[in-house]
Amino acid sequence: PDLSRLYKKLAKNLKVNPKNLLLTAGADVGIKTVFETFINEGDAVVRTNPTFEMYSIYSKVFNAKEILLDYEKTEEGPKISLKKIIKIILRKKPKLICLPNPDSPTGHSFSSNEIKTLLKKAKKIGSLVLIDEAYYPFYPFSSKKFIKKFPNLIIVRTTSKAWGLAGLRVGYVLSSI
Repeated sequence: PDLSRLYKKLAKNLKVNPKNLLLTAGADVGIKTVFETFINEGDAVVRTNPTFEMYSIYSKVFNAKEILLDYEKTEEGPKISLKKIIKIILRKKPKLICLPNPDSPTGHSFSSNEIKTLLKKAKKIGSLVLIDEAYYPFYPFSSKKFIKKFPNLIIVRTTSKAWGLAGLRVGYVLSSI
């Protein structure tokens, strides 16, 4: 079927250009598409731990080197400091950094300023940053405002959480690349 009307309506709703949008069969397929498109055998992929299991599975499927960002126990719950992430990415220079925001099962989230700082550092070393916004708009902050400024940003969303449409398997990817 011709999906051009759906692309135009969703793009208008999201206030993005339709060419910055890719419809997928759920966020999971959006993540897989990012791996298929950008990850080659031996590429380094950074991901949080614990997190959505498909990041680990796709790293294995595409023979990527997985670099784990383990959460640290704090009085406010599990956290990963931005300083720790930046130190790892500057040292390892990964092809892809996968950050669910907020992350599940920990509930940890990154602020707008933290995401912007991370995008700047990642851009300097040529790393792509995949922000998984599966819980948007339950968690109201979105990295969408950074799409035009950071060509290394890829956002994945789903309609299964906030919209209760899991059975439809509808998701999308937002990016400038």
